[in-house]
Amino acid sequence: MLLASERASICKLDRDQLASALRRLGEDVPPAADRAALLSRLAARRLAERARVVRLPLRLTLAHRRSTRRYLTVPVDVGDIGFVDFLLEAGSYNCTISPDLRQRLGIGPSDGSAVRALDSGGPTLRQRVELPEMWLGTFKLPALSACVSELPVPRKARRMQPQPPQQQQQQQQQQQHQQGEGTRQQPPQLPQAGPGGMLGVRALRCFDIDFDWAGNRLVFHPAGHAAAGLLDTKGLRRVPCQFTKTGLVILSVSINSSAPILGILDLSAGVTVLNWEAAELLGMQCQMDEEQASSGVGGAGEGSDGVGAGSSSSGSSEAAGKGKGSGGVGGRGPAYGAGYFGSVRIRLAPTVEQGLIGGSAGSSAAAAGRQQQQQQQQQQQQQQARGAGGPAQRPPPPRASGTGGGGGAAPLVQVHDVYEHEVDLVLGAGARSGGARVPPPPKLAVAHLKGLAQLGLGGRPAVVVGADIWGRRRMVLCLKAGIMYL
Repeated sequence: MLLASERASICKLDRDQLASALRRLGEDVPPAADRAALLSRLAARRLAERARVVRLPLRLTLAHRRSTRRYLTVPVDVGDIGFVDFLLEAGSYNCTISPDLRQRLGIGPSDGSAVRALDSGGPTLRQRVELPEMWLGTFKLPALSACVSELPVPRKARRMQPQPPQQQQQQQQQQQHQQGEGTRQQPPQLPQAGPGGMLGVRALRCFDIDFDWAGNRLVFHPAGHAAAGLLDTKGLRRVPCQFTKTGLVILSVSINSSAPILGILDLSAGVTVLNWEAAELLGMQCQMDEEQASSGVGGAGEGSDGVGAGSSSSGSSEAAGKGKGSGGVGGRGPAYGAGYFGSVRIRLAPTVEQGLIGGSAGSSAAAAGRQQQQQQQQQQQQQQARGAGGPAQRPPPPRASGTGGGGGAAPLVQVHDVYEHEVDLVLGAGARSGGARVPPPPKLAVAHLKGLAQLGLGGRPAVVVGADIWGRRRMVLCLKAGIMYL
């Protein structure tokens, strides 16, 4: 039945197309092979390849209560200890394991080798160990090494997993039954073990990963399935991407028809983040305040929301300046920045206002009134941050986000409003395919992203592309081929 279905799906291909499809799957094609033989071979090979596909429910592990960072979580069969939850991380190349998992594997603190790494506080050393045989579903992962480090989630991390209605009803019935038991003593509940490690780009590149948010599932295809037609990407737009030796997945982004700027795909960020050079493309100017440098406003005030300093090269949920990470060796990567200093709110223009654009003088007066009101609100916010009611002083010129450095001025916490029709966001800008034009999310965070300077990427516009852009419905990520589909 299944083999006949595969034959029916490829029966319209000619001999050359069948031969090309077999070569893409790594098969040798004899020159004298006829079409019927190639058809049978391709159908059998496609059926065998589909058996290697791993389908998992989409699960998320939250970093902290006030964090927008949430990590996609998958069960991995590790050696002789069984299944361990691993987080997916596109900010480092190698894997990371926790000290608890290292102990369970019987690896001592002095085993393995010491490697240099880049932490948010500067150069440091990490322990690197070799991992045992690991399986993701029916797919055997290649031999992997890992750095030992604390993970960016609590040991008893909170998890998010939608439950079917039948399971919810069963849980409610069990709770009602337990309440009816009255004095019967309930057995103690064992604490749920937290994640034991993170899978970096070296492991993720083995797959074409289908992030199906609408279907609430995560599908791992062996690398090459999308090119071979075994992974349906119809209706999705092709966006070129590549990963660096440190594990960053980068792509080009254009904001309001700008030249292509640096984009970083972050699998764990819930919000998209701009540095202030990129925010200037939306008309937002960075304003600085000397008093906030000592009070900490703007550094950690909103940094707990998930893009402050932290655990991976894609940021963290930890407070500013407290995150840890390791760089190119594949630990948890250098932090992007030191907390939010503002946000860009994307507002929907009322239908009446959209119809009056470029119209009567009344519409111009209304627009001027709105602009004046926004300026007054920003001035009030600045005065409240200073703790004084006097007029705002003229801010000094902004400092480049990639320069890092301490002392001096700190950024004001600003809010900049733009209308949706005023934001043109294109992923994969400059590609032959034209890239993918995506609607902006309701809010864009703005942060220093000072950690980019550690990677030689400071002082230039940059965008950390979060799940509010790529995680709306479906994304297919093919790291080995250097393509993502949106």
